[in-house]
Amino acid sequence: NSRDPQHSSRQHKVMVVDPEGTALAQLPKSQLFATHPPENIIWVVGQEVRSDLPIQLWQMANSTKTELSMREVAARAWAAGISSILTEGGAHLIGRLLEERAVQRWFQFIAPDLLGSKEGLAFTSGWGVPHLDQKVKLVSPRWQVLGRDILLTGRLPG
Repeated sequence: NSRDPQHSSRQHKVMVVDPEGTALAQLPKSQLFATHPPENIIWVVGQEVRSDLPIQLWQMANSTKTELSMREVAARAWAAGISSILTEGGAHLIGRLLEERAVQRWFQFIAPDLLGSKEGLAFTSGWGVPHLDQKVKLVSPRWQVLGRDILLTGRLPG
């Protein structure tokens, strides 16, 4: 039983970064809540978000309701004994992580499906290099074929 206290001590903590807290309302009905004891769920939000759920709610002091400092999130996680954070997000979160240099390892799935947009949305928002010679080159990059997809992994320099 995943809610058994002895079993829960062996489970990993799950951290969800949700600046506005928009997904909190769905948590009680989610697979995450069904498979993890509430004390192992950490929900990271901006200052103004509140919840009565029996989870760990981390309100970031140097953040707003919509913007979180990823360095602050990482520092608090490290202080709590969490040494690895897996993030999955869109262009805005990826841009924040790269802008704040809060990424050590890179995992990127590439699907053999072509998508486009007339507005040309990039895979990052708010981050970029002004010149090609300033690009970030992954250290020890590796490619792995997983079914139809390709997984690119590597470490970021510095």
